[in-house]
Amino acid sequence: MDQNLINVGVGYGDVGRPVQVYESFREWANTRTGDMENPGGVDVREAGSTSDFAYYMNAIVHRVFNERIPRAQSEWRKYVGTMSVSDFREVDSVMLSGLPVPQRVLEGGEYKDTRMTEIQGPKIRVHKYGNVFSLTREVFINDALNRIREIPQEQADAANLGLTLNIIKALENPGNAYDGVAFFHSTHGNLGSAALSEVTLATAVSAMRSQTNEMGQPLSIRPKYLVVPPELEFTAKRIVNSTEVHIPGTGSTAAYGQGNYNAVRGIVEVIVEDYLTDSNDWYLFADPNQYRPGFRVAFLQGRESPSLFLKDPGMRGVLATNPDPYTMEYDEIWWKVRFEYGVAPWEFRSVYKAVVT
Repeated sequence: MDQNLINVGVGYGDVGRPVQVYESFREWANTRTGDMENPGGVDVREAGSTSDFAYYMNAIVHRVFNERIPRAQSEWRKYVGTMSVSDFREVDSVMLSGLPVPQRVLEGGEYKDTRMTEIQGPKIRVHKYGNVFSLTREVFINDALNRIREIPQEQADAANLGLTLNIIKALENPGNAYDGVAFFHSTHGNLGSAALSEVTLATAVSAMRSQTNEMGQPLSIRPKYLVVPPELEFTAKRIVNSTEVHIPGTGSTAAYGQGNYNAVRGIVEVIVEDYLTDSNDWYLFADPNQYRPGFRVAFLQGRESPSLFLKDPGMRGVLATNPDPYTMEYDEIWWKVRFEYGVAPWEFRSVYKAVVT
């Protein structure tokens, strides 16, 4: 028999049947992470038992499994930059100021000495996130609906959700930028206060295009993504996709004229971020692959997916007909999820936020 199956034998229903224990988890961990390390130092919680799953196990013949509703999927990878770091120590970044425009050199004249200066940039640090989970032999054997195999994927989904929530937390409360000023601030030219409309979107685009480097030279950063909460989805799509702008008024004195061409049509891509907590605030992001990203996620050693582990019981049967996947002390199977990353605000010039009151 396949070593990944437990033969529960007769006495558990009309006929014996194999119960899958390892396969879905082991295959997932190998193909998605390739990392089967199992270091200690994890927070151990009380194991799940049949008493914890009483409703699930009771009257199983009259029950069907209610399919899991998938969590909302964030598109943060479009507007947030990523990087790899080698360890858990804080990573510093530096930037070089641009050289000034060359000056005219007269005949026989001297070339002026110019220098680039080093500027301290943003910092980021990776942290470790994870938990462990166990189920008893009784729960596995009583799993007539054969749904326990979905638990490892649930753990991975929960770890990815944790990353998304930390990104949203950084967006909504970024603290100070690397220059000591609040990340979103009028000094940085990246903070507005008006509700989303054709006019305010045009203002935000102009503000981002007007950003300058450390030498005061224009950067012409082009916004690419308009990130909004679900409550602003249809407003944002109307603004970006409408051909004309209809504003009450007569003559050309009304903003953009009455029923005139929509100048911001198609200027950005709308991203609806379901996990934003404020129903009125909105963001404008430049392409993180083309400019310095507004926000960044650092992954330890480039591992951008959660690592899943199954505890090896290290047991060998003596007078047993089947391999035993459980621990020596208890009939339990343990697995663990681990995710190592850090989130930080990065470049204030590459993002604009409207805080609408």
